[in-house]
Amino acid sequence: MPTTGKGLPYPATTAAPNVPADLQALADALDFTRVQQLTAVQNPNASNLLPTYPAGISMLNLGGAEASAGLWPSGSTLNVLTMRHHSTQRGQQFAFRSTTADPRLWFRQMSDTANAPWVLLSPWTTTVTLPDVAANGVQSAAVTFPAATFTGVPVVAVSPAGSNALMAGCVGVPTATGVTVYARNATATVVTAPKLMVTVTGSY
Repeated sequence: MPTTGKGLPYPATTAAPNVPADLQALADALDFTRVQQLTAVQNPNASNLLPTYPAGISMLNLGGAEASAGLWPSGSTLNVLTMRHHSTQRGQQFAFRSTTADPRLWFRQMSDTANAPWVLLSPWTTTVTLPDVAANGVQSAAVTFPAATFTGVPVVAVSPAGSNALMAGCVGVPTATGVTVYARNATATVVTAPKLMVTVTGSY
């Protein structure tokens, strides 16, 4: 049975007449209490506005190439959950990156006229290993954020990992692409290969 661009079924012109079955299929597709499964063929681009999505709850499954081509917040495999109220032109959308290695979650508000920017809800974290820090010395390192993760200045927190002899922080103001972090050794002994935990939050 063919479907419309929003995934609603209709009988093919060559199909045998079966009005009850056709009406049931359409009623099931319009049931706002069920999750409707969408594909990139039906809604391929992240810039599409809310009216391109069916009313109710829908799930859009995207492969890596589809997510990249559609300019979604990640070029990895994504599951996109959309909630559209049937009587308004406003809704919400969540994008979940399908990976256990570096999972992320984005959110945005949508309407019939504009989509809000994506907001990265899950923080991005990394561990940085610095060179040995001499007694009363300082070491620093540049941290580069993954491409297209932040558009504005994110909030960065830096803390020493496994050491109470160091103070840590940022050198200057972070940018959308990265930050330089440092560790200061306030003791009279060398701290060998210290590690810093860097946690970054902000918007896509």
